[in-house]
Amino acid sequence: KGIAFEEKPPRFKVADKVKLLWNQRSKYSVFCVDCGQNVYPDSTKNGSPNYCDNCKKYSISFGKHLGNAEITEIFKIEMWTGNDVPLITGYSLKDTENLIKLDGFSKKVDFYNFFSRYDLSQSKAFWVYRWRWQVER
Repeated sequence: KGIAFEEKPPRFKVADKVKLLWNQRSKYSVFCVDCGQNVYPDSTKNGSPNYCDNCKKYSISFGKHLGNAEITEIFKIEMWTGNDVPLITGYSLKDTENLIKLDGFSKKVDFYNFFSRYDLSQSKAFWVYRWRWQVER
């Protein structure tokens, strides 16, 4: 599409060590494994410390800190909406499907829903990071 956008450098560099966090900006620290929403570990609701209000059931929970990783690859994608469908500039349909799968989305619609929070009426650049989990010893 060729619309200009403000260029921002990547936040991390290859070989940087990073903490991977679930819902980083959330004030909560424990989340439901089924829906990803916060649970209240100190709650006594229904007699369970792991009751999820969103799922309305008892839930296994996990902490915000998922683990540590080392950045192994960084590249930029540019997205925009064409004919009401998000497009990734410079990627064929097959490449787009591979990118979506590598980013952990099982369906294209989930990937596009994730990016629906952004205004893609004009091109927008996103940095993509690949990483290797660091094993705690």
